[in-house]
Amino acid sequence: CQYETPASGITQHFQRECEHHSIRCPKCSATVLCREVCAHLLSASCNTTMHLASESEVPPCYAEEMAVLTSFKGALERQADKIAAYLRPMAVDSSTHGDRLNEISHGINTLRQELALSTRQTNDILTASALEIAASNQEVKECLATSSDTVNTFSRSVISLEDTMKDGLSRTQDSFSQIIAAVEEIKVEVKKKDQKTLDCVVSVPQHAELQEAQCVFSVKAVKSLQDTATREDWAWYDSEQVYLRGYCMSPGVFITKSDESLTLHARYTLHKGDMDDAVQWPFQHQVRMSVVHPRGEASKVLEYKPLRGVAEKRPKITSNRPRYSDGYFLLEGLISEGYAEDDELRIKWELVP
Repeated sequence: CQYETPASGITQHFQRECEHHSIRCPKCSATVLCREVCAHLLSASCNTTMHLASESEVPPCYAEEMAVLTSFKGALERQADKIAAYLRPMAVDSSTHGDRLNEISHGINTLRQELALSTRQTNDILTASALEIAASNQEVKECLATSSDTVNTFSRSVISLEDTMKDGLSRTQDSFSQIIAAVEEIKVEVKKKDQKTLDCVVSVPQHAELQEAQCVFSVKAVKSLQDTATREDWAWYDSEQVYLRGYCMSPGVFITKSDESLTLHARYTLHKGDMDDAVQWPFQHQVRMSVVHPRGEASKVLEYKPLRGVAEKRPKITSNRPRYSDGYFLLEGLISEGYAEDDELRIKWELVP
């Protein structure tokens, strides 16, 4: 039987409700299950002969009591096994919990001892710190007293020094006034000497530039100039501005078409320069232009005497009109003789006194 009930209700269930225990048939005294009694009474196996024989062998009251006790004993044993199965883990858990509680108790006792020791050490440290602070306070008080005396002495020294400095400053101001007057006199004298020195310094480069009389430059892209002159009847090339004998000018060459040939003339342009006040006007220096052979074998020389025209007067704004020489070289001849090496002509320009 799998029926579950409190122990107090086992007897009632066994006697009135349970169908799984055995009882004796009231007709033939055969042992059958309670749920099969009705079927047994209707079956052919139930007969009076067997009942009588059974009754003669075992007293009915004793047999029924034995059956009840046997069934009751079996039920109690099964319930006892179940209760033991439930109680066994509880016993193990109780033992485990007891060990854990002992460990916790031991840990608490150890912690209590450590806290007590730490508290005593902390109290000792605080006591020592309090004593040190008290001693430091006493030292600070003594130092403050000493410092107060030192500050008073220093204050008196500062006041005395201030009075001394005031007297010295008054005397120094008088000396400064005398020094300033002397410095002003020296400045005036130095200014006069500086102006003389500046005039000398300016005159040195002017003198050097007045002595420079020649320059050398290269006429580049001769073939292009030749094509331009052939197509448009003229072309020119100017070098950078230079100072020759104090005149600011741009030396150059002028190529023009004459009949079926091209001629190379000297060309120059006068510009407004820094040395115009130091040179003579109008421009009268003779111009000497040389075409230098790249191998140094020979040079073609052309000299030209400027006219006294507008181009030779002192420039008023920036530059005068260009001036060309009457004399010339045949450009084809210069090229055929090897003067135009690497498509360049090397020109030497001079101003002759």
